[in-house]
Amino acid sequence: MELFDMEREKAGRLIEAAGLNQNDFTFRQRHSPPDPEDAVMFTARYEVTVTHAPSGKTFEAIGGIGLDWLNSFDRALTEGHFG
Repeated sequence: MELFDMEREKAGRLIEAAGLNQNDFTFRQRHSPPDPEDAVMFTARYEVTVTHAPSGKTFEAIGGIGLDWLNSFDRALTEGHFG
């Protein structure tokens, strides 16, 4: 299972914990090109876009090894970003 798939599962649990329906959310992952400065040690990064269908609101973040977009997503959920 890829890192994003594991993060997506955790995001679903965060959505449910916030009292929302995870079926109302769609997740899109788009891989970013490698940073030339990281050429010695390849680091995979990706853009994450989460869309809440009922409100049309989105959340965007950068994910990958060493990056934790889920903390920001959890904060957006608990602060009512999608309400």
